[in-house]
Amino acid sequence: MSIIIKSDREIALMRQAGRIVAAVLGVLTERLRPGMKTRELDVIAAKELERLGGQPSFKGYRGFPAHLCVSVNDEIVHGIPGERTLDEGDVVASAIRTAEEAPEQVVSDDQAPAAEPSQSTEPSEEE
Repeated sequence: MSIIIKSDREIALMRQAGRIVAAVLGVLTERLRPGMKTRELDVIAAKELERLGGQPSFKGYRGFPAHLCVSVNDEIVHGIPGERTLDEGDVVASAIRTAEEAPEQVVSDDQAPAAEPSQSTEPSEEE
C-alpha cells in the first residue's frame, strides 16, 4: 500500500475547498426553514459556491443533476434536491463538495507556496 504525500500547494487548495464547503453549509443552516423545497437549498448552495469561487464536484458527476445532496428524515445519503417540501421537525442532511482545484484568486500566495507535486511512497519494512 502506498501513501500519497501532498505538496504544500495541494494542502492549501484542500484547506481552501474545506473553508468554502464550511461557509456554504453555514449559509444553508441559516436559511433552512419549514416550507421550503429541497431544490431551494440547491439553488442557495449553487449561488454561494459561485460567490466564493468554488467549483461544484457533484453536479454532472455520473449524471447527478444538483450541486448538493439532500436527504430528509429516513432517506439514505445522496438524495437529489427536488420538489419535496420540508416540514417543521424534519431532519435534513446535506452533503456538498467543491473541487480542490480552486481558482488562483481564492488561494493567497502565502497559503500555496510553489512545491513539488504529489509523491507516492512505499512504507518501509520497519513501519
